[in-house]
Amino acid sequence: MTPKRRTPLLALLPLVALACSSAPTESGSTPKPTGSAAPAPVVDPATNKQGLVLLVDNNRNGTIDFDDPSEQKGRDTWDDTHGAVFLANIDDDTLRCPRTGKDLDLMKCFDAADDVVNGDDDLLDMAPMRTKPWEKVPADATATLAISEAAAANVRLFKRGEDGSYVVFDPASATLSAAELKAGVDMYLEGKDIIRDSSAWDGFVDVHIVATVGDRIVDEDKVRLKVAPVISPNHLDAPEQVYTTAGDPNFNADVAASSTAAKLPKPIQFKSQDVWAQDFFDPAYMVMPGEGGKQHVMHANFRSANFTQNTFRAAGKVVFDLRGKDVAAIVAYDPRHNDNMDSLNSFGNMETIPPYTLAGKSFPYGRILRGHIPTWYADPTFTKMIESQGVQDPIYVDTEWLIVGHVDEFLTYIPVSSPRGWALVVADATMARKMLQDLSARGLGATKLHEGLSVWNSSGSGRVSAMKTVAQVLADQDVMSASQLAQGKIDKALTIIRDAVGLTDAEIIRVPTLFESEMGAAVAWDPGTVNGIVLGNRFAAPKAHSAIVEGKDIVQKAFEDALVPRGMVVDWVEDWDTYHINLGEVHCGSNVRRTPPAKPFWMQGVKR
Repeated sequence: MTPKRRTPLLALLPLVALACSSAPTESGSTPKPTGSAAPAPVVDPATNKQGLVLLVDNNRNGTIDFDDPSEQKGRDTWDDTHGAVFLANIDDDTLRCPRTGKDLDLMKCFDAADDVVNGDDDLLDMAPMRTKPWEKVPADATATLAISEAAAANVRLFKRGEDGSYVVFDPASATLSAAELKAGVDMYLEGKDIIRDSSAWDGFVDVHIVATVGDRIVDEDKVRLKVAPVISPNHLDAPEQVYTTAGDPNFNADVAASSTAAKLPKPIQFKSQDVWAQDFFDPAYMVMPGEGGKQHVMHANFRSANFTQNTFRAAGKVVFDLRGKDVAAIVAYDPRHNDNMDSLNSFGNMETIPPYTLAGKSFPYGRILRGHIPTWYADPTFTKMIESQGVQDPIYVDTEWLIVGHVDEFLTYIPVSSPRGWALVVADATMARKMLQDLSARGLGATKLHEGLSVWNSSGSGRVSAMKTVAQVLADQDVMSASQLAQGKIDKALTIIRDAVGLTDAEIIRVPTLFESEMGAAVAWDPGTVNGIVLGNRFAAPKAHSAIVEGKDIVQKAFEDALVPRGMVVDWVEDWDTYHINLGEVHCGSNVRRTPPAKPFWMQGVKR
């Protein structure tokens, strides 16, 4: 039986995440302190001279600078000009976590899962905090720290001891002595998780330090920090590494050739019988200010939320195999999600529209695009997590008309030299039909398409010839009606995207693709050339195997005629036997890790 990419067979796609929940707190409101903060009568004006100063990397240069005014200005607020940033410390710097085992056990191991500092590299993922040496601290003073209520379950404090090691500082019970305050205290704040649900925790952390003598407050200070959002790359971000599976040597050879031409390392091949490398995981990243003012990057691989019949998609375990120093694994899923919609949880159905500005509103990291409507939707827990990052507000379109239901089946994006910097490439069934009609009108109706190739028979028990003539395709009511349906649905999705982004006709590149029906929905009849991967100025697309006229494949020629003038080089990849006839293409069988842009999110007007 031929493997299908959706429904019960795709039911083997998994994804997990435990959502953190706590009482919501408005990001701009004063948090209710928790812990052992002393009673707060009236602050004594005679002694409250701000001798107690708590500092973080407020100016985001990667260090704490006691004497730099920009380090102190507005420390209790956070916006695109100031405020400390830290990472969710969910990587595995010392490689202590297992690579194999039960899914739920693998999910529980990461650096912040324990209460120790896992080496010097671990500290680089945390937010440094320092109290400025307080020379005139009252001899009998003590200080407590309190964490804002919504953030308390999601962060941990470490304090440096006399021996140089770091131990947990529990705000509920621990205090700082006068001697420590006089010398200055060295601390780190660790993020225990990403934002899962912004209505429970919006990622902000307020740390309130209070010094008391008896029941009298003698000084206090407060700082605000924010956990870095998880950001999905877009096709304008520079490629670093291509991934495939070991399933098809011809496919892998062609993808490797494109990767080499793009001056990238040899693709990493996963040893998995699940050949859909795009679908079971997806590379993302988090960034914070690092040493020397550079970005400190933590790559973070999402595991797909494919979880059907109480079973995770086995191939998704690759996120734990990839996990290591500055590489994290993120899992989010609802085990109760509808199995019949599980294909929407594969990452062919999560693309990133590149950056743009419209009507004064900027999306410097672009926006997530997913197939997702009220009656046909992806896992709600994963969706909530993506929306809660607050950086790439998703756009949703209808993909229910597709058998697989993925947005990568009919559109992609390429970098171009234009004011916007990119263009949308979209499958066009009307264009494909007209090309065949033009051939027929020229007396070329006997020209063959898909010559020498085969497809699954109706029962899936064997293969039959895929070859048809131009005349036969035009007379095929299934192909013609499915293509007409597809065109209408694609046009509706385009309207949504155009309205959201402000795209003009000149920024939409149409390429020919016919569709056919499968199990009551549509899928590309000829290899969907739009369903490829962008590697810088190269586009690796599936070989079309269309009609050969004057020595050239008409679909491939049309594709090159559309992309090459825009500065792209097209590399043709053989994907028919493993991918196309099993309802996918090049993009579905590959993945790409990308480099974050040089300008980090906190410098791009992102306020959440």
